[in-house]
Amino acid sequence: MTRLAGEETDEEKLEAIRSLVENDEIKPILRDFGTQTRRETDKKYFHIFLIVLLFLTGLGWLFDNQSHIKTD
Repeated sequence: MTRLAGEETDEEKLEAIRSLVENDEIKPILRDFGTQTRRETDKKYFHIFLIVLLFLTGLGWLFDNQSHIKTD
């Protein structure tokens, strides 16, 4: 089987990934990236929670005000 230039086998790709993961210089980068992603995810869900809470509060205020309107 002939391989094209620049084409790697799966074993070569796995070995390259293993060498990157085992490299001590890249471990802190991976750890920081994981925490940063978690922090950003938490922030996103917190903002969604605040928007939903504000929306439901606004709906409650709107319907509460309409219940006081008297029609004769």
